[in-house]
Amino acid sequence: MNAPTPASGERTRARSVPSSGSAGAAHGTATGADVAPLWAVMALSFVASLASGVMWNGLAFVAKHDYGYDQQQTFLLYVAAGVIYVVGAFGAGRLSRVLARWFSPRAVLVIVLSIQAAASLTMLIRGAVWPLWFTACVASAMASLLWPVVESYVTAGRHGSVMRSALGWWNIAWTSGIAAALFLMTPLVANGVARWSIVSILPVSVVCIGLLHWFPSAPAAHDTALASAARTPEYPLLLRSARVLLPSSYLLIGALSPILPYELARLGVRLDLETPMAAVWLTVRVLTIALMWRSAFWHGRWGTLLLGAALLTIGFAGVVLAPTWPILGASLALFGAGHGVVYYAAIYYAMSVGHAAVEASGTHEGLIGVGYALGPAVGLAGITIGGAAWAPWMIGITWAILSLGIGPGLMPYLAARRRRSAGAQQPPGTEGART
Repeated sequence: MNAPTPASGERTRARSVPSSGSAGAAHGTATGADVAPLWAVMALSFVASLASGVMWNGLAFVAKHDYGYDQQQTFLLYVAAGVIYVVGAFGAGRLSRVLARWFSPRAVLVIVLSIQAAASLTMLIRGAVWPLWFTACVASAMASLLWPVVESYVTAGRHGSVMRSALGWWNIAWTSGIAAALFLMTPLVANGVARWSIVSILPVSVVCIGLLHWFPSAPAAHDTALASAARTPEYPLLLRSARVLLPSSYLLIGALSPILPYELARLGVRLDLETPMAAVWLTVRVLTIALMWRSAFWHGRWGTLLLGAALLTIGFAGVVLAPTWPILGASLALFGAGHGVVYYAAIYYAMSVGHAAVEASGTHEGLIGVGYALGPAVGLAGITIGGAAWAPWMIGITWAILSLGIGPGLMPYLAARRRRSAGAQQPPGTEGART
């Protein structure tokens, strides 16, 4: 697991970057003060992800333990938050152009974080359930605006190997923050005050606002010629397939996160070990992303996307059907590895092809939101139809929906094969010919 700023060609506040023949471009980085310091972006991403981890992965634990919610009620809560996220993320680019008349992207981040912080204080109200829904929905809306801008600060002004390195550090930062949130929730859940994890979003947001001091008012401009030189002709096709897998992976997360507290209780996991156990897949995801970042063998390879999809599917089924907690833990590990592969590949290709504009980041986050909304809806349908025997229904409905993406996911691969075949049949000496 991410606001807006003008599109690359419309940033009136950003300084122009050097041409691709300049010294700065030759090293893959724009020169000038408009490139956000990597350490500041990493620090903000880690801290902000503590809030995201609580409000998505930890929300079900708050609903179950502090509000006595059953699975159906928890799924309804997640559906509401997911719908708001997808609407906000897809509208981030358009909203950015409106807000740019009055606010810089950095100022918008301050506003978003301030609203998020204020909303978290409603959790101090006792004896009412509306603060839980209010905070979940507001936090979801703010997250959908926050992360597209943060992502554009990561990659704008960076290209080639420099951009890949920045993406690697950034993905390690935010995924580590998500995992850390569940570990930090442990004493609160164990002592019956899980709601205080949501109240803690206030100091988290204040720290993030402080870190914005080191951000330029707008992300650096993007040198499209240099960015294009850093990718292969198949990247757009890989991106199309990855964008089918991305919402599919978040559909599985959306179906999985709300049921984890109930599955852990069913298997007899101790209360003080529930959130650490739930963090297994998040921790493995961090390790997988680190491996993806430090290696290049998977770049441009279709088998990488297939492996990620297989691990996700097997891991999800294993979690839902696990008869013992060790099998649950192993299934969570497979699931985390699969999501690490799919997510890192998707954002790598998205930023390579999409040129780091907020529209590119917003589309990426909007696809995540589609999964966030559909996943809980699938879980809700499975429980409503299946009752006590909900698990097979949930898996069946999930796989039925995922099967709809097989065609769109395969079409880019088939197009790539046809392109390779046509290239292999080209007569010698005509490699540069165009028709």
